[in-house]
Amino acid sequence: MSLNHGANVATAVDTTIDYLKNPNFRDAFRQSPNEALQAIGVDPNHIPGSFMEMLMTLSDEEITVLGHIRSKLADREIAVLQDHVTGNGIF
Repeated sequence: MSLNHGANVATAVDTTIDYLKNPNFRDAFRQSPNEALQAIGVDPNHIPGSFMEMLMTLSDEEITVLGHIRSKLADREIAVLQDHVTGNGIF
């Protein structure tokens, strides 16, 4: 697996999680996941099958929690990168 493939997978998963917070997208995703992903510009082949299966089983509440976790991780990643760039001793 190339680094580019890994980046594609990460971007596809991140985008999908972000869109799943939208009830209209969530409904479309549950009815036809591949079509819903293509509609938001995500290649369904970049979503691992096991992750796709897991997403299909989540309740609306679980998707909300997943979205919050994703946001917190993104905030943490940004903070770590900012600290690295400004030299605040993280690395």
